[in-house]
Formats: sequence, C-alpha cells, structure tokens
Amino acid sequence: PVSENLGVATGGRVNLRNMSDDSSDGFDYSERVLAAYSSVNYSAGSFSLNAGLRAEFARNRDGGSFDVQSNAFLPSLTAGFKPASNQNIQLAFRQSVRRPNIHELSPATTMDDPYSIQSGNPMLKPEKRTTASAGHSILVGNTYIATQLFYHLFSDAINQVSLVNGPGQFETRIHNLGRIS
Repeated sequence: PVSENLGVATGGRVNLRNMSDDSSDGFDYSERVLAAYSSVNYSAGSFSLNAGLRAEFARNRDGGSFDVQSNAFLPSLTAGFKPASNQNIQLAFRQSVRRPNIHELSPATTMDDPYSIQSGNPMLKPEKRTTASAGHSILVGNTYIATQLFYHLFSDAINQVSLVNGPGQFETRIHNLGRIS
C-alpha cells in the first residue's frame, strides 16, 4: 500500500523447461519465459481502478531445428463502480499471449497412418489475445442477475491447415492463420 486508497504491486516470474531424450542425441528442447509485471490499484468510495502491465521475453529452441524468440507487452485495465449497495458495473480490458508448444513448433513429420501426415512450423509467432468487456450485476433477493457484453480478438491465431497432397495423403500443418474476432 502507498496510501489508504492507493496500492502498487510488482513481481516477476521465470519459467524454464528442458526436455531431452537419452536414446536420441538430436532431441534437445528448451523453453525460457521471463516476465515482469506491475499494477496500480486505486479505490475511493464506490469507484475502483486497477491498471497493470506485464512484459514477457521468451525463447524456444530445439538443438538446431528452430530458435524462436518473442517479446510481449501486455496491458490490463479494470474499472468498477457501485451505483447502489446491490449493484456493480465493471469495465475490463486485458491482453494475453499463447505461445506455441513443442509439437506445434517441431518441423518433424509424423505419420499416424499411411493416409495422414502432420508437421509443425518452427516459424510460428505467439498468438496475441485481446479481451474487452462491460458488465452489470444486481442482487435481487438471494440471487445475482448479471449481464455482460464482450469482445475477443485473437491476432496471429495458431491453427491447423489440412490439404490433400500429391500422393493423396491428408497433410496437416500448423500456421498463424490471421485474426479471429
């Protein structure tokens, strides 16, 4: 707390993941995610506000197949207002990121059967997710009634594309397929 109505929070997080296979010298995967975040909270009477920012730096690599680095700055904002003791109005905005996993990044081809082939994409970018919402809730007796309007936007959406290749097999690949809203 900075004062009765104002608070500040900061922190960090480190995720380290290493995978290897003792029977295969070629497999050596590592993922590093470093994050720092801060937020400011303010409240006065029936009004509250929380604003934050998270900075993430990530690196995924596999012993020579791929080496992908990405950075993200992810803001968040939540504002609340209580017009009466039994009502609440809230506005929110938030950005987050979904990073591709090892199976989505690995260019290795796998065949589950003679008719289907799958491979990842080492050039994938992280999927950025943006959410905005406005909501109202009211307490009626012992029951809450709530309504919410929301908007979701996924940029560089990670998804599969399938096609039939020359030999007549279903070939599935992972790509950044644009925006979904």
